[in-house]
Amino acid sequence: MIFNSSVFLLGLLVVTSAYFVHSSFRNRLVTGLLVLAGVGAMGVGVFPENSPAMHEIVSDIAFIFGGLLPIAAYRLVRKPFSYLSVVMGLLSLSAMVLLSAQYSFGLGEQYFLGLGPGGMERMIVYPILLWEVAFAGHLMASP
Repeated sequence: MIFNSSVFLLGLLVVTSAYFVHSSFRNRLVTGLLVLAGVGAMGVGVFPENSPAMHEIVSDIAFIFGGLLPIAAYRLVRKPFSYLSVVMGLLSLSAMVLLSAQYSFGLGEQYFLGLGPGGMERMIVYPILLWEVAFAGHLMASP
């Protein structure tokens, strides 16, 4: 219950932040990715793992659009943070590819880097969350 409500709240706050990011940058791509990632996270809170079909759909939405977000925001931030943004997005998307390849093609556990499926999900989410916190700090430090 705590995890589901906190991930729903995270998604709601990400969707809310899309309004403020859009009012600052007027970048439709970043705004759209923020909204989609936030809606996906809200869906993860509404459809936990005991609803496997819907959980997979909404988590894929959160993972894909959340991973694309730091890459799309590359132009909105100054260097060297712009480079870190791309790295964080690629790291997240790469972990998602490894997780998806294992589920889709039955590849062995070695593709989970010894972390298991739950650990690989965290390897998808943590770079996104770290980037979001860093992006917020970057915005607060900007004039």
